[in-house]
Amino acid sequence: MRIPRRVDTALERHGGALALTTALVIAAAALRWQPALATFVLGAVLGGFLGHRRLSGRLRRARRENGELLRQNGALRHRNSVLTGGFAAGVPPRPVAAGTDHAGAS
Repeated sequence: MRIPRRVDTALERHGGALALTTALVIAAAALRWQPALATFVLGAVLGGFLGHRRLSGRLRRARRENGELLRQNGALRHRNSVLTGGFAAGVPPRPVAAGTDHAGAS
């Protein structure tokens, strides 16, 4: 059976909230008949949520640092390519000797 694109997109965007809601409904239903199962489900949900919050902060910092490093790398590459051009570095181009088609050849 094929999952429609709209449903797939909605599950990708809101999958965590759907899983959380489903787990809480299961815990609420199991509370009356099996309190140990309800406690386990609530503990798993709480542990997953706290772990997600902790790791999402780390991931956000790592992505920000990665973006900053990539920008610095791009700026350095640009600076080096400008400097290797010779003119921007203050080095005048070498004169071409008469009778040759490139500089420095004899």
